[in-house]
Amino acid sequence: MTTTTTTMETRKRGKSLNIVDESEDVDDEEKEEETDRIRPRYLSVDENCKVSGRDVYGFKTPKRKGQMKDKANKSCSKTSNDGVAEEEEEDGAKNGIGTQKKSLRRDSSDTKANRSPSSFVGYVPETPYSLRRRIKKQLIKMTDLSVDDEEKSTDEDSNGSEEEEELEKKQRKSKRTSSMQTRAKDYLEAQEQKSKTSDNTLSRLELKHFDLETLRDIFDRVPRSHPTECHRLESIYRQCFAKWIFQLSNGYNLLLYGLGSKLELLSDFREVLMKDHTVVVVNGFFPTVTIKQILNSITDDALEHKGVLRRPEEQVEFIEDYLSNVRNGKLYLIVNNIDGTMLRNQKAQSILCRLAQIQRLHLVASIDHINAPLLWDQAKMSAFNWVWYDVTTFKPYVRETSYENSLLVKQSGSLAISSLTHVFNSLTPNAQGIFLLLAQFQLDHEQSNYTGMAFEDCYMRCREAFLVNSQLTLKAQLTEFKDHKLVRVKKGADGAEYLHILLDSSTIKEFMQQRAPKSR
Repeated sequence: MTTTTTTMETRKRGKSLNIVDESEDVDDEEKEEETDRIRPRYLSVDENCKVSGRDVYGFKTPKRKGQMKDKANKSCSKTSNDGVAEEEEEDGAKNGIGTQKKSLRRDSSDTKANRSPSSFVGYVPETPYSLRRRIKKQLIKMTDLSVDDEEKSTDEDSNGSEEEEELEKKQRKSKRTSSMQTRAKDYLEAQEQKSKTSDNTLSRLELKHFDLETLRDIFDRVPRSHPTECHRLESIYRQCFAKWIFQLSNGYNLLLYGLGSKLELLSDFREVLMKDHTVVVVNGFFPTVTIKQILNSITDDALEHKGVLRRPEEQVEFIEDYLSNVRNGKLYLIVNNIDGTMLRNQKAQSILCRLAQIQRLHLVASIDHINAPLLWDQAKMSAFNWVWYDVTTFKPYVRETSYENSLLVKQSGSLAISSLTHVFNSLTPNAQGIFLLLAQFQLDHEQSNYTGMAFEDCYMRCREAFLVNSQLTLKAQLTEFKDHKLVRVKKGADGAEYLHILLDSSTIKEFMQQRAPKSR
């Protein structure tokens, strides 16, 4: 019985021992499963270098210089401790199962330590949300107070600057008023004093005055500078005549500019053109030339029109119709100084522009004034269709300036007489008779206070002399006199119109004496 009891006890003990061993095996299996379930918490490239994932990808607000270097040093020190642990694990594997249990316990302790935030290298504990919210509110209040203080300071500064500006404005106004008062006082004092004028006039200069002919003779005797070079330039320009004719035939117009007179060059070009075509030459520098005279010379002399064309527009239309109907009909118009004093008005330039647009009328002009291109706007420039040529000749402007008043010439009226005779010869016989009648009446009444000849009196005398048949024809003749600046029409105190010749009595007497033998 004792033996059976002992065997039973031994069996029970064995079972209990087996149960204990089985429970220990289960615990070991569970621990191994737990170790298998542990997630990797280190980023390692090498076995000896392990870096925590949170340290790599964690978002940390404070950033300092050298922080990455410190983390690298700490990770290196940590890897040295990990190497010791791995050596112990290798020794345990050689000894048996008991050492494996110890290593498993170490790994589990490491995983628990990795789960705790205090074991991380460079770990920064997070502040509570309530504390962060409270600090945020305090910072907002502090910023609002600082902004308010800045606005108050800026407002005070702006108010102070505005007050200073107002003071400066008041001071300026006071200075201006004081200066204006002083200026007004100075002006009034200067007006009270007698003005002192100088007696140095041009008449007091000791200058020798010559006649126009003697002055021309003196200028002709003066030797010209660089004659060979000037002659060479003219020969070069004459070689361009064929090119100029070709460009004119293609619808272009020529404009010559440059220093020096261009009369001789254009006269040579006219002789070349006159061999086959009709040429009309206009001297724009003449003081009494008008656009009406230019059109009359084209219609009456060149085209031999026998009708009456009163308006310039009608004359331009007639020229255009005539040239378009005639076969091989070409007309060349040469204008010396298209920028002359009598051709600078808008009406003359517009009519010349219309003439330049006619297909078979070719225009050749010259300019001498430096501001001559300002006469034409863009529309007129395109209508003229100029081809510009620099023809510098360095020749003196003898004929161009012969009609200008000079301080070296005696003011004897010879210039006025020459221009008057030129205009008088261009008038019709009836217009010449009307002008002679006005001149004789002005000479008869020169001693009294002559205001002019009344229009009604002039009409009655012209009608008696069979010069006009109505007041309209007389007014038409007077408008031509006014265009030439020979007669002025003004109203008197009684409202009637009076006619007055714009020449002195000595000039009129000399003109009448020159006309007397011709009338006989």
